[in-house]
Amino acid sequence: MLAGATSVLVHNCGDAELQSELTQLGKARIEEVKGSLSEGEILPGAFSVGRDRNTGMTYYDESGPATGHHAGVTSRLPGESQLPNGRPPGVCAGARMCTNALNDGASLQDLDIITLNQKGKKFKMCPNCQVWVPGAVRSVLTG
Repeated sequence: MLAGATSVLVHNCGDAELQSELTQLGKARIEEVKGSLSEGEILPGAFSVGRDRNTGMTYYDESGPATGHHAGVTSRLPGESQLPNGRPPGVCAGARMCTNALNDGASLQDLDIITLNQKGKKFKMCPNCQVWVPGAVRSVLTG
């Protein structure tokens, strides 16, 4: 699977317009990932898209392993799972997308982010992400 960053033309738009634009990019990403899956591979459960307000760069990733995160993400993750099922912090799409942004030199405080489920619908942050994401990024456009 591919993950990373894309440069796009930036225009000053309201949060509703930005949310719509990022949602469309997220839906396109879901279709891209679906098309890249080998037989037997499972589509990730969540997809996150972030836009840097200063540079216009757009960052993507999806839920997956809780490894390989930038120190700027791992330092913010809760030490223990906040979920009843014990799902570890860091497997979420938002954490992985923020790692891509930080690895590219972005500042989390400049990111507006959304997270979508497999069907391209708004995906509310899990309790693990609720601990750190709202205070780390500029705005969370999907709650």
